[in-house]
Amino acid sequence: MIEVVNEIKCRGSILSIGLGAKNIFVLDAGYHLNVLSSRNLTPLKTFLLEKKAKPLHQFSNAMCVGSTKELLYSVNETEKTVHLTLTKGLERHEINQWHNGDVNCVKFSPSTDFYITGGADGRSHLFKTDGDVWLNSYEPRPDYVSAITFSDDESKVVLASFDGVVSIYDIERNAKLHSFQCESVAEDVAFFEEGTKVCVVTRERSIYTFDLSIKEEKVTQEAEEQKEQPQQQEKDKKEASSEVKENKPNEQDAKEKEENQEENDNTLHKRVKVVKNAFEEWPTTIAVGEQGLFALVGTKKNRVHIIYLKTLQIIKSVSFENQGVSHLKLGDESLYVGFADGSLFRVERNVLADEFKEALDKDNFSEANLLIEKNELLCLNKAYLKFETSWPIVLQEAVDLIEQNKLEEADAKVKPFIVSNKLYSEEYLQYFSNHKDIKNFIDYVNVKNYAEAYAAAELNPEIEKLHAYQKLEEHWQIVFKRAKELISSGVYDDSLKAEKLMQPFMKVPKKKKLSLHLIANGAVFEKAEALVKQKQFKAYFGLVKKYPFLEDVALYQKVINYAETIYEKVIELEHVKEFDKAIYLLETLIFFPPFRELAKNSIAKIKTYSEFVKKIAASEYVQAYNMADQNPYLQVGEDFVALKEIFKTTYELAEKKAELGKPSAVLETLDIYLKVDYWSQKIKNVMQKAYLNEMEMNVDNTDIDWTTTFETYVNIFGKNMQLQQVAKEIHKTAIFERLEDVEVDEEIPSSSYVHSILVEMAGTEES
Repeated sequence: MIEVVNEIKCRGSILSIGLGAKNIFVLDAGYHLNVLSSRNLTPLKTFLLEKKAKPLHQFSNAMCVGSTKELLYSVNETEKTVHLTLTKGLERHEINQWHNGDVNCVKFSPSTDFYITGGADGRSHLFKTDGDVWLNSYEPRPDYVSAITFSDDESKVVLASFDGVVSIYDIERNAKLHSFQCESVAEDVAFFEEGTKVCVVTRERSIYTFDLSIKEEKVTQEAEEQKEQPQQQEKDKKEASSEVKENKPNEQDAKEKEENQEENDNTLHKRVKVVKNAFEEWPTTIAVGEQGLFALVGTKKNRVHIIYLKTLQIIKSVSFENQGVSHLKLGDESLYVGFADGSLFRVERNVLADEFKEALDKDNFSEANLLIEKNELLCLNKAYLKFETSWPIVLQEAVDLIEQNKLEEADAKVKPFIVSNKLYSEEYLQYFSNHKDIKNFIDYVNVKNYAEAYAAAELNPEIEKLHAYQKLEEHWQIVFKRAKELISSGVYDDSLKAEKLMQPFMKVPKKKKLSLHLIANGAVFEKAEALVKQKQFKAYFGLVKKYPFLEDVALYQKVINYAETIYEKVIELEHVKEFDKAIYLLETLIFFPPFRELAKNSIAKIKTYSEFVKKIAASEYVQAYNMADQNPYLQVGEDFVALKEIFKTTYELAEKKAELGKPSAVLETLDIYLKVDYWSQKIKNVMQKAYLNEMEMNVDNTDIDWTTTFETYVNIFGKNMQLQQVAKEIHKTAIFERLEDVEVDEEIPSSSYVHSILVEMAGTEES
């Protein structure tokens, strides 16, 4: 049950809520700013922001209250966006026309230092809140922008459009990170798990998550060329030997394209999770809990669903008297639920929170579940993490009970977890559904029928995870070790004792084979042990290659474990930049065949990393960025962060010169970075600003050929909204409208930038 403790009725659909220290600020679709007491929703002040404008849609994303009393909204059926600052009164900043049509979405960053507007024209623009300074424009979509949100650390933004495409951008670089396709338009989007994942709810009642942390395989240019060479040779050979019909498709190319598409689809499949028709109602809005485990999803009817984000399942649904949840806002103490009819409810989210924490501290999960039944929002409480961290332990305890055929006790152990969580239930059922197989396995072990026991394990891999299976393997190792000692004595009677000792395992094919090898080659096993003791691993693995059965002995796994320890030490040394010591250890690992390729690759990477660090220390930044671009693993770590900070300092100087309309000075400042692909979008951005400001500052210069100047700009950046804004401000709109658009590449070569965008009229210098 969720109890509404306070409610109030506003004059329009609740579209955005901002939380202050003592008050909350509510924007409704009728352009009212409602200032309310956060504790009991007592109305304190109401401002009518637009007197004549047509109300916004009931579920519009075109209003946003920032956390520092910054407000943003668009005016319906206009291209107008208004930024308000609430201090002693309302300070109004009407933003220039940046969209051709309605502004559908507005969103502040968490700090409210930035905001984004998205329009019916498919365009999205990033602004600095202080001064409403344009910072960047994102790739336009063919239809309107439906939802926008920032990550908590403001490093990323997600933009969704009516065509179902959801795009994620790196704000720092102005670069697109990823995009994926939904089957219908996204109604709302949210980041979770520290900005590494995105959650999307769509009009067709589906829910998606996208995982940014899963890396794509980057194919190097060299690999691509090697891949293309044989194809080109084959193509040339075919063309030389016979005439090929012009319209006949190349089967090899088609097959390769199909394989590449399949690879891309597989990568995308790993990143994207979707539950179609997850909701009976049309979802409208999302609010993610602080722990990133659960999300609240409001709907056009009267329900709010609690979603477990790992499985996208609905674990609870809460119904209200009112219809149409238009906005959800989670505070530390309260949940605010806004409705399309203007109603606003406050729910205390921490009711029974102390009892909940106390129950979990005592591992009383049944009691905790009962408390969740009384207050569903306890799922969002930090204490709920105890369920997550305890589940693996509880599952193992239940599996141990299943091994003992104590099925009812096993069920009771997991019941508090599986009653409301499908993921837990499915994991448990993997074992419970196989309890007969497990029981049979245990029975076989107890009567020393090892052949049937191992056969059962082969048929059901889950058995290998059991403690009983591990104990069986330990028993085998003890038997094998004792048999080896007996055989090594050279005494005939001892050999007979060894054979008798191993007899129970002789019907297990793999164990029988190894036992026979031991009987026939006892000296080989002794030699292997001696080589390992002397750390002569090259000779040891040479012996393993000659006698492959040595891989089935426990000694082999010990050697592998030792190699893993060496590699862990390598990682530690690399972290503290002890490159020579790390390489020395890796050269040892080369003698371990299972680690040979890893060691060689790691040596190459460490040498590259060492060179990368030297480039940074020597201020050879372009070379360092080129290395990082070719070797993406260099982009993770403090060295690359330091490299970026150096650029940011330089970029800030360039921005100041761009504000003064001095593109030549900008190019001079950024000179060494002009060919650094990593910052190409950022440089494109500052050069646009420099050229646009240069135009504004020379509006009174009668010697400028404005048509040619505009054409020069369009040839570099295309006929974009930024130029349209400047044309309007300097009263050259007619020239702008006569211009033909030019298709330009997203990546602009540094050679395209000119030292001044202004073009003087022909003959000016002579006169």
